[in-house]
Amino acid sequence: MRVSIVCAVVLLVVVIFFLGKSEEREAALAAPTPSKYDQRLIELDREAVEEAYRRTIEHLFQTLVRTSITHPSEPVMVGRGAAIARKTYIDAMTAIDDREQRQRR
Repeated sequence: MRVSIVCAVVLLVVVIFFLGKSEEREAALAAPTPSKYDQRLIELDREAVEEAYRRTIEHLFQTLVRTSITHPSEPVMVGRGAAIARKTYIDAMTAIDDREQRQRR
């Protein structure tokens, strides 16, 4: 009983410590110091997201081609993977758009 109470207290202290640190990190990331490289970083971020999306869809298609004969349910799983990839792409590009708008202010 005592061991579980001590573990719970230690876990609580660790969680509080990391929550405080993550808030500091979020504050630092939310308002980074402006740089002359900001626009180029946005361009690189867009290129990276597009390339990652392209590679993901290619991988899903290759998986479908290789396994659709032996695993008839594979097209459904690939379709779900593609839907997740599309949503993630849109979320990432929206975040980049938001960051670009904040920089212009």
